[in-house]
Amino acid sequence: MPFAAWHKTIQDNAGNRVVGANVSVTDEDTGLPAVLYKDRNGNEFAGNPVKSDGNGQVLFFVVGGAYRITATKDGFSSTLRYQGIGLAGEFDFLDITDLMSGTSLTTAAVGLGLKNFIVTEGGDRAWKPGAYLVIASDANPDNVMYGIIESYDTDGDLVVNVFRRGGTGSFNDWTLSLAGVDGLEGVPGISFEFDTSTAMSDPGARAIRFNNADPSLVTQIAVDDLAAALGSPDVSAYILTWDDSTSTSIKGHLIVKRTDDPDSFAIYSLTSLVDDAGWTLLNVTFLSGSATLANTTGQPLNLSFIRIGDIGATGPGGNVTSIGGIQALQFIVSVNAPGTQIKGADMGDSPSTAVIVGTDAGVRAASAGHVLTAGLLETAAAFQTLTDAATIAVDWDTFINASVLVTANRTLGNPTNGQPGTSRIVLVQGNVDASPVTQRTLIFGNQYLGELPTLTDISDTRLYLLTIFCITTTHFAVSAKRVSGTPTGT
Repeated sequence: MPFAAWHKTIQDNAGNRVVGANVSVTDEDTGLPAVLYKDRNGNEFAGNPVKSDGNGQVLFFVVGGAYRITATKDGFSSTLRYQGIGLAGEFDFLDITDLMSGTSLTTAAVGLGLKNFIVTEGGDRAWKPGAYLVIASDANPDNVMYGIIESYDTDGDLVVNVFRRGGTGSFNDWTLSLAGVDGLEGVPGISFEFDTSTAMSDPGARAIRFNNADPSLVTQIAVDDLAAALGSPDVSAYILTWDDSTSTSIKGHLIVKRTDDPDSFAIYSLTSLVDDAGWTLLNVTFLSGSATLANTTGQPLNLSFIRIGDIGATGPGGNVTSIGGIQALQFIVSVNAPGTQIKGADMGDSPSTAVIVGTDAGVRAASAGHVLTAGLLETAAAFQTLTDAATIAVDWDTFINASVLVTANRTLGNPTNGQPGTSRIVLVQGNVDASPVTQRTLIFGNQYLGELPTLTDISDTRLYLLTIFCITTTHFAVSAKRVSGTPTGT
């Protein structure tokens, strides 16, 4: 049968011709994209949308009826509603449903590949090889197949190559309808078919499954190596690149959405993946999405992946010869927290010893590399308490000034870690005792040489300040001065 022509020039609001505009044509009655042809007899498909030519003109042929025609390019958009196209408007419009769709009582199982049907209405449908058909069960449209017409003859014998399906089972109440070619996805993705099992094993050819029916509780996804696109291409090599990012936290973001229901979607972060024989296990964390995603085997799902960038390389250290008032060979220090290594650079050569922000303990022990600040001069000299014992231990590295409370006669032990040329101060006091006051005696270890003080009356009211000077690590001089109490004999 001959088809009706639509021939127009696309113009913007200023009357300028719009070259290269995308012109889409939708049947106002069915809401489906129209099947367009390049010639009157329908021998060659034109695609939908079509583009305006170099003069802004558009020509296509179509079954007569009422159509919504939309032209877009860049920021320009214009829509015409209920555009009547036809050789004889009333006749073509009344017959459009018959020409676009048909029925079949052929028993066929929902599945992929070649399917044979006998069309009840015979061979007068507006169907051509290469056109897309939607084949749905009347009892439950969720049992559906999408395919491309391989052949269709005048006797109504139809062969369709099914590339996508939904549902399961065999049926004989089919409605067959022409459909437009799938449009391009806004975000490139891979098509799979949902499998209801939650077992993390091979989901089967072209399938995907989740370890929980609730999308928000999913932590693992099993994806088959074969996608649900025409020809079942192997996409495993691409999927295995999804964890290539050197980021240590997440590798990227996975977007899963229902192809037939854009409002059903889920977004996950991918932390790692495992390559299994014939399928890949994705370890994920839910981020956002709809309450439901898919609930029936065969429902079409689209996977899109956005990769996280690699960790950047550590930048090289600067090679400074002069900064402001800093001259060559001066030392530059950047300060971090106390007790931690800080960065430093000898302008002539890097230091061989790590530079450390000074601490009280580091100053007392004269630790190598510790930076002395003004505040440490005071805090490091604060009194430290020596432990009272029969022989009182004296560790040169643990104090500058110390105090000890003696509760009996004691010996001041030989110092350890002595630093020749340095001195230490020790304040000695007796404990509070019942009346009469008990006086304590303090003697000195054998490395205290020379004239030694005699201390026999130490009490809670008679305190002595000892000055110890390190001559060598085994030779110490000590002197004492009473700093509290009354003179002896009074």
